[in-house]
Amino acid sequence: RDGLDAGLKECVEKKATLALDLAGPGGPTRYFFVNTPESRRTIARIKAGEIQLRPSTIPVEREVAPSAPAIFKLYEEHFGTLTPFVGDRLLEVAATYPEAWVEEAVREAALARAKNWRYVERVLDRWTREGRTYETPGRNTLEEQKQRFLGGRYGHIARSS
Repeated sequence: RDGLDAGLKECVEKKATLALDLAGPGGPTRYFFVNTPESRRTIARIKAGEIQLRPSTIPVEREVAPSAPAIFKLYEEHFGTLTPFVGDRLLEVAATYPEAWVEEAVREAALARAKNWRYVERVLDRWTREGRTYETPGRNTLEEQKQRFLGGRYGHIARSS
């Protein structure tokens, strides 16, 4: 809690966050706002008495993607302990990509023995840009490489041994 208080105090000092102290039935309550024009207008309206803040009117729900718990479990199974920073990135991924894509990208990372979440994000970005292929990851077999050169435009020149 001390770390949180120190962090909020620093944010207020640097003007990234605005603090508003209001008297309440249980004593003074401090409210924090992100320093935006809309927040400044809201604080002015609260001070003018146009808006009354009550605990019942303050939204405390956090919107979480439905697949968030599954993606957290998937991360911990393949990559290790979940940190708050990574948790936020996972929520972004869960909101952006279909759950099946994320699971498949994690499988691809496991096949490549990549132990980095960034690898999974790059796979998902590539699938978004280039389209998702349904091929097995890895190199072409030797036979496929031969066919590519022998069956191409200059295949009549190349010799197969």
